[in-house]
Amino acid sequence: MTLTDTKSSRSNKKVETVVQTPTEVDSRTLFNRELSWLEFNRRVLDEATDESLPVLERLKFLSIFSTNLDEFFMIRVSGLKEQIAEGVGETSPDGLTATEQLSEVYKRLRPMLKRQVSFLTENVFPALKKAGISIEPYAGLNIKEKRLLDKYFRNNLFPILTPQSVDSSHPFPYISNLSINLGLYIEPDRTFTQANLKHLFKQKRFIRIKLPATVPRLIPINEKTGRYALLEEVVAANVAELFPHMKTSEAFLFRVTRDADIELREDEAGDLMRTLERELQRRRDRFAVRLEVAAAMPEKMVKLLTAGTGLAAEEIERVEGFVDIPDLMQLYGLDRPELKRSRSPRLCRHRCTKKRIFLK
Repeated sequence: MTLTDTKSSRSNKKVETVVQTPTEVDSRTLFNRELSWLEFNRRVLDEATDESLPVLERLKFLSIFSTNLDEFFMIRVSGLKEQIAEGVGETSPDGLTATEQLSEVYKRLRPMLKRQVSFLTENVFPALKKAGISIEPYAGLNIKEKRLLDKYFRNNLFPILTPQSVDSSHPFPYISNLSINLGLYIEPDRTFTQANLKHLFKQKRFIRIKLPATVPRLIPINEKTGRYALLEEVVAANVAELFPHMKTSEAFLFRVTRDADIELREDEAGDLMRTLERELQRRRDRFAVRLEVAAAMPEKMVKLLTAGTGLAAEEIERVEGFVDIPDLMQLYGLDRPELKRSRSPRLCRHRCTKKRIFLK
């Protein structure tokens, strides 16, 4: 056989290639979309815990971590919950069902949340205090400072607070998405009730007070010295003014996250603006996906909130610290450049000279 014949036979030989279809890809080589997003947010948390950064930069990244997480629950977690509710049995490309994905999300998320709160409490707050910025408990203030905050309550908060009760004639109220709320119990003070009417005022009622979003979360005690009090503590300290002749319990903070995903169907998207308007209006009535409560909240109140929001026990997050960290970004607006990362100087490629840089 000649060399030419050899080349000819090789060229006529069919080359078989094996094309691997998507269904044949080993699921172990793929990243899960929801879990990989959590790992991305873990890197944000890593940046927040970098002690080489100025303290307000650390606070900023802790805030970004929380804001990202809110969006994650409103879009990604709500999507998984909808799949479970609708009985969708299809698995993700990496081979996990919606239930398995949701279980893994909570498993990975809890240590991250614990790390975030711990770093805020043990690192950021002490560093801020060392820099002359402190958030002080209402109970630890002197009489003069308490009177100042009580006056602030009467002038600025009392007129805009609207408590809502839950009892036999009032159903559980709608809790708006990402709002900060106080929960407490009230009951009649029978010393102020007529003797012949005392049998009518025995019911103990749950009260929800929504903290106004238009009021800063940090109320200055003395702006010159960088001292602040928390809005919820000022309201809780003056809650008796909202319920005269009533006994009030201790107030506890809670926050609800709701589904915010927008669904656009191709057959309905002829008028995109009208479709978006309709979907945004529907957001208000979307189901709850997460409930954050103060760690000290009594179990009875937690159960009431759980039933009222339609959530399961594993969807309740007891927060051992500050609830809704992005509200602390109010401190980032302070004129304290030494506590922030220095901005890179602007470079001008063409120095300001009399020479024209544009062609005639």
